Amino acid sequence: MQVKSTFRGEFTNDEVLERLDEIFRRYENLTPRGIRVSNSLYQRGIAGDFRGIPIAMDQKLYPEDQIEIVFDDE
Repeated sequence: MQVKSTFRGEFTNDEVLERLDEIFRRYENLTPRGIRVSNSLYQRGIAGDFRGIPIAMDQKLYPEDQIEIVFDDE
């Protein structure tokens, strides 16, 4: 089973990293599979990986700043 955690709004890069930390703590018993971010965040440098989990730009996450994290419970 997959669990998706999504947040959207207007965020600074530091706020994005803080939210990612919060979500990873909340779902620490699940296996993170990937992080998708909106183009605006990707262009501002939220790219590469976070805690070894790849970050990819997803054009469907538009027009506001959005992040989607996918976890597996297996």
